[in-house]
Amino acid sequence: MTGGNSPRTLNLLYRQLRDKLAAILGADIDSGFEAMQLLEAAGNISRERLLRDGNLPPPEGICAALEPLLTRRLSGEPLQYILGRWEFYGLPFSVGPGVLIPRPETEMLVDLALEEAKHLPHPTLLDLCSGSGCIPIAFGTHCPHARVLGVELSPLAMEWFQQNIVLNHAENVTTCAGDALDPPPLAAEHRWQIITSNPPYIATPQLKSLQQEVLHEPVMALDGGKDGLDFYRKLPSLCCDLLTPGGLLLLEIGDDQGEAVPSLLRQAGYCQVTLYSDLAGHPRIVSGRSPS
Repeated sequence: MTGGNSPRTLNLLYRQLRDKLAAILGADIDSGFEAMQLLEAAGNISRERLLRDGNLPPPEGICAALEPLLTRRLSGEPLQYILGRWEFYGLPFSVGPGVLIPRPETEMLVDLALEEAKHLPHPTLLDLCSGSGCIPIAFGTHCPHARVLGVELSPLAMEWFQQNIVLNHAENVTTCAGDALDPPPLAAEHRWQIITSNPPYIATPQLKSLQQEVLHEPVMALDGGKDGLDFYRKLPSLCCDLLTPGGLLLLEIGDDQGEAVPSLLRQAGYCQVTLYSDLAGHPRIVSGRSPS
């Protein structure tokens, strides 16, 4: 596609790009979607423009602009890092090396937090392991009267978090550098009505079998210890001391943790422990209320 004669039409360029992505990266990706995203990044070619101008020659210089983007993608780098921005809960988030990519499954956690906030006159939310800030920023943007704090240990992820606060004008969201398992004073000196977290939950032995693009994401945001439950053994009791009486804890989990994590919440004294499945039917969120 590059390095030789340019395709005669924009449609042909799109098909060549799509087919090369499929041939190298396999059936696990949506090659048509990714080809469209790369075309838009390289030459502002939207799907509407492709439909309208598909039989015209490609814009001058687009093949040269595509080449480094395609090389990065074929090497296994995540599409989201290449684009530099990704949507979560209808909002734009800057992402890149050093931060976990926001995923649509996590939007359910925001849904549940916002539903809880409807019943609170002055909602407060603490998010632990905030990464890009997608959870606290999505919550804070849709609940502007709330007070929101996000705790993140990684300096690289914290840079993305702070960028995303500015990008989304999330003025009610504050960042705090610190360890989720040893909350800093800014988090520990308050009682919170809602605590959310998407902690690392992949078992260490499973890391090497992850898709190539996932391995580009920070290990500290993925590795949940020998059985993936390290954070879930500590967070429930820790959060009991941070929640208001009857406050809500919401944790995202791996799809094989639907029995273990609810059990850990009950052992820590939580009541009304509930397991929620995602649209694919996989266990995804566990909630529980702190003792009154």
